Amino acid sequence: MIYHQRPIMKVGLSVIEKRKYKRAKVKMKACYSEGAYTNVIANVIDISKGGMYVQDGYAPEVQENLVASLDAEDLGKVIWVEGRVVRKTSDGIGVLFTNTDEKDLDNLLILYERHVLISRRK
Repeated sequence: MIYHQRPIMKVGLSVIEKRKYKRAKVKMKACYSEGAYTNVIANVIDISKGGMYVQDGYAPEVQENLVASLDAEDLGKVIWVEGRVVRKTSDGIGVLFTNTDEKDLDNLLILYERHVLISRRK
């Protein structure tokens, strides 16, 4: 089993994030299919315009392609994404999106960003 590190760069004692997009912490379900496995249900831990981290005991291998439906309950809809596994850890996978509905994904990220801002004010 191969585990890949997050895309970070160490400079002195500091760690610099190299991701292109800001991630949003979320609590949502994903149902994905990959290869011979269909309808695998997992938890999305964080998401951005570029990808997501999914906590899952099954966890497909790096470079596997998958199609997932994200249960965007707060938007009242399901968002479909396609991606490739680019990182695997002991408890999940990092997925780079290769095809998404950008409008729905943007709306989802805006919704979660507003939720975080409101939570901080309380």
